[in-house]
Amino acid sequence: VWVCKICGEAYISTTNKPARCPFCGAYEKYLVDSKEYDDTGDWDVELNETDKANAEKALGVEVSNALFYKCSAKKVKEIDGKKLFKILAKVESEHASVWKKILKLDKIKWELPINYVLLL
Repeated sequence: VWVCKICGEAYISTTNKPARCPFCGAYEKYLVDSKEYDDTGDWDVELNETDKANAEKALGVEVSNALFYKCSAKKVKEIDGKKLFKILAKVESEHASVWKKILKLDKIKWELPINYVLLL
């Protein structure tokens, strides 16, 4: 079992380590054997006020994107479009998860601003 040090997802393989993380696309060097995986200190970074504000804004963008793609997947009629939007929502959710760890949040608030309108 391989674990991605970027997104934290596990990948089961009976052969070699994949060249890229199948979930977030991180390079092979970020995939480690599950027995060696430890993320307890990886996200422990000090942020100044500007960096924290930027990270919070980035989290908001990722949440907004993930919700947009999830809504789009439900509205599109074609199966290819549904699958495309579903995987894009997963990618954006993974990005949000990284910002959650950096900001040391217990959970992500998955909601859109009141004035957000989805047009499809």
